[in-house]
Amino acid sequence: SAVDGYSMVFDYDQVQGKFDTYDPQTMKLTPHGELKLVLMYEQGGKPLSQEDGKPLRIATAGVDKLIVEGHYWVKWVNGIEMINIE
Repeated sequence: SAVDGYSMVFDYDQVQGKFDTYDPQTMKLTPHGELKLVLMYEQGGKPLSQEDGKPLRIATAGVDKLIVEGHYWVKWVNGIEMINIE
């Protein structure tokens, strides 16, 4: 969840890096290499700016230059809750 009230629920597969990705040129669904869901506190070796989500931001990271739907990127994170559903 974020200080502005936004929240996002990630399922187990997404926590493991399984997201739909899109080619930035065609915007067509495209297979991807390894992705990771990360909790960012810096970018380019510098702390995140307020605009970029300071102090923490949830993001997807990978080696491919592909697009992941933006609603998965949570800025201004103020809480993380993990639930075990069996």
